[in-house]
Amino acid sequence: MALLAELWRRLIAFTRRKQMDVDFEEEMRMHMELRAQQQAETGVDPDEARYAAQRQFGNALQLKETGREVWGWRWLEALAQDLRYAIRMLRNSPVHSAVTASILALAIGANTTAFSLLDAWLIRPLPFRDPNRLVIVLGSEVKRPAEPAIAVLYRDFAAWEKYSRCFDSLAGMFWHSHLLTGNGEPDEIGGMVVTAGLFRALGVAPELGRTFIPDDRNAPPSVVLSHSIWQRRFGGSRAVVGSYITLNSVPHLVLRVMPASFDLRMLEQPTGNDGVWTLVRPGDPDYGPDSTAPMAALGRLKPGVTAIAAQAELLGLQNQVESKFHDALKDYAPLITNLQADNTRGLRPTLFTLAAVVLSVLLIACTNLAALLMGRAVGRSRELNVRAALGCGRRLVIQLLTENLLLCTLGSAAGILLAYLGVRAFVAINPLGTLPPGSTTVNGRALAFTAVLTVVTTLLIGLAPALRASRVDLSQALKSTGGRITGGGRRAQSVLLAAQIGLTVVVLAATCLLTETLIRITSQPLGILPEGGAVMSLSLPKQDFPTLMDQHRFYRLLLEKLKLLPGVVHVAASTSDPIYGTAAGDNELTIEGQPQPPDLAPHAELQLITQEYFSALSAPLLAAVVSPLRTLRLLKP
Repeated sequence: MALLAELWRRLIAFTRRKQMDVDFEEEMRMHMELRAQQQAETGVDPDEARYAAQRQFGNALQLKETGREVWGWRWLEALAQDLRYAIRMLRNSPVHSAVTASILALAIGANTTAFSLLDAWLIRPLPFRDPNRLVIVLGSEVKRPAEPAIAVLYRDFAAWEKYSRCFDSLAGMFWHSHLLTGNGEPDEIGGMVVTAGLFRALGVAPELGRTFIPDDRNAPPSVVLSHSIWQRRFGGSRAVVGSYITLNSVPHLVLRVMPASFDLRMLEQPTGNDGVWTLVRPGDPDYGPDSTAPMAALGRLKPGVTAIAAQAELLGLQNQVESKFHDALKDYAPLITNLQADNTRGLRPTLFTLAAVVLSVLLIACTNLAALLMGRAVGRSRELNVRAALGCGRRLVIQLLTENLLLCTLGSAAGILLAYLGVRAFVAINPLGTLPPGSTTVNGRALAFTAVLTVVTTLLIGLAPALRASRVDLSQALKSTGGRITGGGRRAQSVLLAAQIGLTVVVLAATCLLTETLIRITSQPLGILPEGGAVMSLSLPKQDFPTLMDQHRFYRLLLEKLKLLPGVVHVAASTSDPIYGTAAGDNELTIEGQPQPPDLAPHAELQLITQEYFSALSAPLLAAVVSPLRTLRLLKP
């Protein structure tokens, strides 16, 4: 209570400072008059009595300062004085202040924008329960164990799920597309096929309905909708939960709608924030006990279990399973990665490069501003020398740092505004081709980073000029006419100039290299001529085209009608996109006249095409053996 009373008394004294000064002066005057009266009563002359009372009382100004320190915050008053003086100095040189604040705004705005992006990708935890224990398991080459190359096989995942002891829960997931019919036009939507424990492993609650449970494997087919699909296809109706929708001609019971913030990714790619999740079911030909279908495992490690220990356990289980099969991929092993690290696997170098570039820009700005402030200090040398001669050395350093802090604060405020605009522009343009999970904003961590950056910048640009201004030779300072740079000042400016040139050369070199890389990437020949071409994807509902012959007949008629359109020269079909698509199959490859490899035969990806495929792409062939029967096989069953 005594501490609170003392703080309250000091706060009242600070807010009523003028009244306290008047009361204090009145009290001192009364004390001196009382002492003068006591001296006069002894027979001393009244004037002499008054002088004697003043001598006994002491220095009134010093007593007033001591009193202020007792009942007030002297340092706060000094700060207020420094701020008022700094505002006057900035107003006296508006051009210098505007230029300095503008440079700081650009540098701090760029750094705050970069930090906001790093925070969204790398620092902010994923919106799942205890996300540090969430890991994803993919396959990696033994010779390159740091990077995943393929998904694991479902048969390996099944063994991990059954026998692993390092996970609280382990679930499987993989990309899967569906044809949604009914409730409007047919729509091909993405999504995932998952096992029942996925949402339990993530620890995320639904917006509507319930999650998958093990009993759903033997129940009628069910589905979980993303918030985007729920809004776009079903108008946000709560009645959708418990109803049936048709996916790939099969009715599915809607169990759940995920919240809008739910964003699950694998290998940096969204896995259903605009799609659906369906369940792996018994009897599915792609997910049997011996299935080699692709699957990624998402698990929650038990407390105290490391990723290395879990990875060793999974490798042992995989070796036991693969020893039973001749087609085992012996050069691949499971690789466990933190889920957040998996989301930024390919983006981390780009993000760190961006951070390094904007930090270099800040350092260049600091050297520029330090040179400007040092030049300004030369212009104020007479004022600073006189104040230093009067004993204001340490006080002078604080005063100059306060001026720089105010300048940096103004630049930081403008920089935060630029950062808001920069983040919004990044989200709108999306130059990386993908956005981080959740929102990308200038949040509290970014503002705290900006505050720390402001203080550091203040020290970087202002400490050297302030220390130099406080260290003067008084005899030379009083003789100096001002406006000249001494030997120490020349050395400091030479160091700043060298730092500016060095940092600028580094940033310029990095910019040139990145620009050249971008030019080479964009000008790299694709092997085809994309000009004048158009690509579309198409999925056929099984209820309308139940047999392979029906599908072939439809595609043949479609190609014939497209070729009759004006301006169309070549029309072709393929089982996958010509650039970004995946292969239709992975087959063993044997070369005629050469022996079979002892361990594992080479594999070749299979893509089915029609006869005019390479002509439509304008892709030259080095050698070809064309068989009309084989090329038209997709059209004529």
